[in-house]
Amino acid sequence: MKIRFFSGPILKDFEKETGIKVRAVYDTEEAKGMGVMNRLLMEKNNPQADVYWANEPIRAVILKQSGISAAYVSANSKDIPDNFKDTEGYWTAFSARDRVFVVNKKILSWPTSIIGYTEPQ
Repeated sequence: MKIRFFSGPILKDFEKETGIKVRAVYDTEEAKGMGVMNRLLMEKNNPQADVYWANEPIRAVILKQSGISAAYVSANSKDIPDNFKDTEGYWTAFSARDRVFVVNKKILSWPTSIIGYTEPQ
């Protein structure tokens, strides 16, 4: 199993606590999550995966609509607000991703909106 920054420690803890061996399959940066989702679609009639963990919610919706995923409501999700969960239990969001601008402090004129950062000056 390749160790990944976020998933690696969690998967190792899971293996230690349960005794279940994890065989993780990761997408490449170039595939941006489409590779694993497409693999699941191709394996629909002969599923090879037990868990799908991704950061793109639309892919969970596609898998649900394709009849590939199954509903599961974790007891650990009870404190997560409903707007971060599928109403039928097909997915639960449990993290967020920040978008950060790092701006040179020597800039004399700061843009007044995000669109201002697209101006050449």
